[in-house]
Amino acid sequence: MKGEELLDIIYNRDGELNVGIKSVIVMSPISNNDIPELERIISGFDVLIYGIEQGVSENMLNYIIQNASYRNFNYVFIENDRSFKVPLFTAIRNNNFALADRFIELGANINYIIQCDVDTIHDESAHIFPPLLGNYIFSNDHFKYYDEKVRGKEEDFIMFHLIINGNIIHYLCEENDLNEQNLTYIVNKGFNTDLIKPSLIRRLKIHNKNKYVELISRICDIHFSDEELEIYDEDEINVNFKCLHINLVKIKGSEGDENIKRDPSLLNRIKCGIKYSNDIEIDNPSNSTRIDE
Repeated sequence: MKGEELLDIIYNRDGELNVGIKSVIVMSPISNNDIPELERIISGFDVLIYGIEQGVSENMLNYIIQNASYRNFNYVFIENDRSFKVPLFTAIRNNNFALADRFIELGANINYIIQCDVDTIHDESAHIFPPLLGNYIFSNDHFKYYDEKVRGKEEDFIMFHLIINGNIIHYLCEENDLNEQNLTYIVNKGFNTDLIKPSLIRRLKIHNKNKYVELISRICDIHFSDEELEIYDEDEINVNFKCLHINLVKIKGSEGDENIKRDPSLLNRIKCGIKYSNDIEIDNPSNSTRIDE
């Protein structure tokens, strides 16, 4: 019975699975309660997180938890290069606090940190990550609030890894779902408010999320002075130096005039004396869609 219900859920996710052969392939692991095999067949699919987001019944969630191969619930599922999901975080985002309580009882950590090598930034795609004028932060629409850092070194071809670090509050801000109810729950469950840095508050203000700033200040008792908000940490500086350096390389190339025309302030920003570290070795990014703690 539960297997049939799960099959209906999967059909609703992807209509293409309704064609005969795929249905047969999917039905086999379901009939054997083999959720790991099901996830292997449907590449890029996490049954548990999908079930939480779809608001499936408590019985169905119990079925998924009991028949899946979760060593623990402190893992990040990379749905695509711009979306990171954690079971506990997803439950809290969906206001399913009873399920969040269960995850915590099973060992999920309210202070879990999303940490992912997002991708490799080549010089031809550097325009995707332009810094805001006068601010050492990215202005792209994908990562407004996560902490960011880069690893890499300059060689014949510019190649850096962008790394995302984020806690539950970063995640809820990024998903535009922070509210008084879930923030109060997070704090009551032992969230370490020391994880909130001036960089997050600064970014919230830049993106006109003053309501979030007020919530964090009141519920987490976090207050930063204007002077503290003007101090950029080493990771922020490094990230933006790499981006500026890539643009400097492009200025020297055939596209230089176009770059300067599009951003007249670029040369002046590049000339600013940003300190950075040049001795960080590059790592290969993981291709895994699920990263356990």
